[in-house]
Amino acid sequence: MVMLQEPASGASASVWLKAEKIDAAEVPSRLRGAVQQKALQRLNLQDYTVRAGSVQMRTIDGKQAISALADYVENGSQMTEYLTWIFGDKTRVLVFSRAAAAAMPTLKLRIDQLVSSTVVP
Repeated sequence: MVMLQEPASGASASVWLKAEKIDAAEVPSRLRGAVQQKALQRLNLQDYTVRAGSVQMRTIDGKQAISALADYVENGSQMTEYLTWIFGDKTRVLVFSRAAAAAMPTLKLRIDQLVSSTVVP
């Protein structure tokens, strides 16, 4: 996993990659399943819920992708996690970032800029 951080704002994103050959016909269901699986992995976060209407199928670098927002509570504060999965021919990638809910709209724009320039093998 790689963590990217912007020094001026302190905003950060993490990038997780795994080499895996995936049949193109399986990608849409695998992407939808990734969102559900992440929600199960985050049961340790208070009130972790994928935001209704936030799940979006996308194309990034010609590869199938999915993005979602999830809300949760951390130390009494409303937080949001933004996640984007990209499945390439040989690699799957997850880019994710967490921030206070109020800060996420601005951070999401920055993350989308980063993700849109991603090249996935």
